[in-house]
Amino acid sequence: MFQKITLKNVTPNTRSQTTIAKGDYRFTFGVESTIASGKGTLAGTVAVGPVCPTPNPDGFSCTPTAEMYAAAKVFVYLTDKKTLIQTIIPDAQGKFSISLTTGTYYIDMAKQSMGGTYGVPTTVTISSGKTATLSLRVDTGLR
Repeated sequence: MFQKITLKNVTPNTRSQTTIAKGDYRFTFGVESTIASGKGTLAGTVAVGPVCPTPNPDGFSCTPTAEMYAAAKVFVYLTDKKTLIQTIIPDAQGKFSISLTTGTYYIDMAKQSMGGTYGVPTTVTISSGKTATLSLRVDTGLR
């Protein structure tokens, strides 16, 4: 949990010609949590394709496999874009859902050797009891 510390008061608070000893000063601070408590959900889908060249001369299945979806990892970072909070592996249909503490997060995916990723990088805000959704796409570069 992060804290916000605020200087509330300093005594003595008068400006005078009298010299005030360092030990006579008193400081009052306020301490507040900067992150709301609670949890929310990050849910989404990852589309992977194309899987087959067009046209498909050999009749191969042009449906992405569970391994293709699993390779499309989604990374959840703090907003510093460096502190990794969670690595999400989509299920065999490309869907994912995780619970996160309320706050704002930076979302990215691994760069693809061919094609590219769409919908990331982005930021999402997770609110208590709410679901934030993402639609992501991995272009395989296959044509």
